[in-house]
Amino acid sequence: MSTPAVPDTAVPAGRRRASAPYGSVPVIVPMRRKHLREIRRIDKLVYPRPWSMALYLDELQRSGERVYRVACTPGSGGRPVGVIGYGGFMIVAGEGHITSVAVHPDCQGHRVGARLMLELHREARRIDGLEALTLEVRASNAAAQRLYRWFGYAPVGSRKNYYRGGPGGKREDALVMWCHDIGGAEHGERLDGIATALVVTEGAMSTALGCTEGASNTGMGAA
Repeated sequence: MSTPAVPDTAVPAGRRRASAPYGSVPVIVPMRRKHLREIRRIDKLVYPRPWSMALYLDELQRSGERVYRVACTPGSGGRPVGVIGYGGFMIVAGEGHITSVAVHPDCQGHRVGARLMLELHREARRIDGLEALTLEVRASNAAAQRLYRWFGYAPVGSRKNYYRGGPGGKREDALVMWCHDIGGAEHGERLDGIATALVVTEGAMSTALGCTEGASNTGMGAA
């Protein structure tokens, strides 16, 4: 599967701004076909090699093997409107692989990625037999690594030259991280603590608190 790499570059000038202002609290909803145009706009801002529309459509058809969520601007009455981020994971041999957590550059630093990760982990805990989640992240992406460690991920190894689009166009290594026993009580308590730090309650979200977040995107695979 050809996949995007983690963005580490500045946001290009003249880009389309996200529909959500800084500080807005997103509504997290399942990814649908209607979201894909806005998702691909985000991809073009943050990924050197964005996914095609056809690939996204194929992913959405694999509902039993994929979990995708989008973060939307809350409109009138809390109705979700513009997409400001998305994330998801695939299920392979009883394990979950976080494929991507991408946030519009205008909305990075406001815990959107953390809220998406929280929802993905809650969904993973609802899947019978799923006990671990894994992901890859650029070795240089310290902000994303801090976010993942908050959720209980620990590094277990690396993949040489995994990403394209590094400094000077060079390939960059990926750090492989795992989070085990996601169905256990201890992990549930961790998620509750993160939810409290984000001032999140079931069915409602408020102004975010917590650790500093930069670009919290992870690649879906080798570019």
